[in-house]
Amino acid sequence: MILSNPAKSTKPERQKCCFIGLPASGKTHYSKQWSKMTGMERISLDEQIEQEMGASITNIVSSRGIVFFRNRESELLKQSLRHSAFVLDPGAGIVEWAVNRRMIRDNFIVIYLDMPLNVFKQRLMKKTELEKRPLLRTASDKEMEMFFRKRLPFYRSVADITLHVDYADEQVMNLITWWRSVNC
Repeated sequence: MILSNPAKSTKPERQKCCFIGLPASGKTHYSKQWSKMTGMERISLDEQIEQEMGASITNIVSSRGIVFFRNRESELLKQSLRHSAFVLDPGAGIVEWAVNRRMIRDNFIVIYLDMPLNVFKQRLMKKTELEKRPLLRTASDKEMEMFFRKRLPFYRSVADITLHVDYADEQVMNLITWWRSVNC
């Protein structure tokens, strides 16, 4: 575990937590675990958009375009800030726009689920994973690498805490214990 910004990440008055990372890094899994163990509400931007539009993210992006999707994602992120204490499960692309990075950096304890390129590719090679990823579904090996390298600095720029996916289970449990000790 790496504390990227130790001064910020130890502020107990920050009642919002956000998991960020590449597709298939575990954001949904760990945000659900966090919510269950802390009693905090979980907000998933992708799930909200799917419910609102009555379609999957893949279909929304195919029919309305990525700019439409990113705009709606950004609007919902801004609306979520009205809530007092919750864990956010944004989509992996939330960091694409600078305005979203600012909102996340300024309003959340940000936990980045880091993984190396080879693990990213392995996880995405599962058919069920690729079907859910409209921007990567038809990507070549080189395009996946470019996608990975493009997003990496964005994640690192907003992270307060960085967890390596190979050790995330134990580290998330330790963070939950810490979170409860400073927020209860």
